[in-house]
Amino acid sequence: DVPDFGVDQGVYARWILLKTWLVLREREVLRLPDELDAVMDFVYGDEQPEGLSDSFSRALAQAYKDMELNENRSSFRGAQYLIAAPGDDELVSSFNARLPDNDDDHNITTRDIRPGVDIICMSDEPNSKLPIPLNRKPTTEEVKKYLQFRMVIHDTELVRALKALPLNPHWERIGGLRYARAVIFRDGKYEIPESGHRLKLTRSYGLEYIKEETV
Repeated sequence: DVPDFGVDQGVYARWILLKTWLVLREREVLRLPDELDAVMDFVYGDEQPEGLSDSFSRALAQAYKDMELNENRSSFRGAQYLIAAPGDDELVSSFNARLPDNDDDHNITTRDIRPGVDIICMSDEPNSKLPIPLNRKPTTEEVKKYLQFRMVIHDTELVRALKALPLNPHWERIGGLRYARAVIFRDGKYEIPESGHRLKLTRSYGLEYIKEETV
């Protein structure tokens, strides 16, 4: 009776997903904003409903331990590099590795975030709202349009596959597009070459990705 959230666990901690499932499972309507505070308090608080099965209770306890462990790891890795105070000579000259997190010196602990790659979601359909001037430098207005369709991908396998795509030389002097990859969807789908990955645009989930099964 413990739900499987699949790839969603790559975005949200399993403990958060389980608590959310518990609070929403018997609801047909969620009234916002009136009920939002109560729902958030339950999902992020320690409260648990009575009558949970042993298997669900064990899954919830393990999910909480896993979440704590991941948070501790992220905090530790993030603390290895600090952003120094504005007047510090090392602010731009070198990495501030393993410095003490000293409030008096205004060192700021960095966040541990997986490397990502920017993509610009485009379409070659005739009625597409996004132009595709890939063979020339885009105008300022076109750049603004592009950036409305930018997404950052953090999944390790997808990052590796997308980084293999060529950069557009016409974008190299444009800050927001310099390291972005143009991904042109046909019928809402895009096959990443030689990777076995497929990207899909849907109204329900936004961007989905599918890993082809290897035989």
